[in-house]
Formats: sequence, structure tokens, C-alpha cells
Amino acid sequence: MLDLACLWANAVSTEANVVKWITEKAYTDFGKEYDLTANHIDFVFKDYNFTEVLKAKKIDCTDMATVVYLLSRLTGVQDIYMRRIHGPFFTNDILPTGPNAKWDWFWFINHYCAWYDEKVFDACLQYNKPNPYIPIHEEFTDYKLKLWDNMVIFTLKENDWKPIVDIFGLPHFY
Repeated sequence: MLDLACLWANAVSTEANVVKWITEKAYTDFGKEYDLTANHIDFVFKDYNFTEVLKAKKIDCTDMATVVYLLSRLTGVQDIYMRRIHGPFFTNDILPTGPNAKWDWFWFINHYCAWYDEKVFDACLQYNKPNPYIPIHEEFTDYKLKLWDNMVIFTLKENDWKPIVDIFGLPHFY
């Protein structure tokens, strides 16, 4: 894990840039296919199997948020968290991570991403189809407007993200 973290954050000197590069490299270089049903975390037993993630061909948003979180923490980033957006909701067209990904909309029950400096770092997807980019250091309000469709069934607000303890006993938001 440390080798991967150092490779992705090589020659980066600030925490913000470490999280940025790890997020970007997780999206572009991890080589995993996004799948809503793939998950390598057990919240009940607070267990995360990073070795299985490395072996797996398919991952989900929880896996990707955890990858960004763990690798950033390994390089010394202190105030990074995972956040869960409560759903369900429809997304706008997004391009999920993976070599065979295609632009499409999704139905999310919830969605996880990394959270640093009060900003979103989402290694799962690109959005803004006309000018696509990975949500890195994105204000929550902008992220929300670009990620989910206005036809959402439930009203999602910024305060829908509540603090909890992560799988390692460290605070994160959900």
C-alpha cells in the first residue's frame, strides 16, 4: 500500500496535492471497473480487505473512497475523511472509472467519496459531459449540482452528511 501511495503522490509536497494526485491516479491508473454491486468493506465488522481490492477487477464507490482515504493517510495526510451521500438518487450522466466505462446515468442508493479541506475528492467518476473532469477539491454545492439529476426523488441537502466513525475508528462523515 505504501509503495502505491508513494508512486501516486511522488514529488508532491502539500497535503492538498497528495490527495489530488491520489484521487486522480486512483481514477485513471487503478485499472478497476466500477460496479455498484462490488464491495470489499464490511461496516458491521469494521473490516476492509485492501488485498482483495488490489486483486479485484470490480470495485464500488466505497472501495474507491477508501483507497483515496487510506493512501492519503499513509503519506501523512491527517484531516481526510470519507463521506457518504444519502440517497437514493439518480445521477446525471457520469463516466465511472474503468477501461470499459461509458457515459451513463446511475441510480445510487448512496455514494461515498473522500473529503479533505471541506471539499469533495471523488475517484469513482468524471462528470460534466461537455467538459469532463474528475471531481477533485470540489465544493459540495457544485458537486451536488453536477452529480445528481434534478429529478431526484428525495431532497438531498448538505446536512445529509453526518459524522460517524470509520472502519478504523477514525472520524468520517456519512
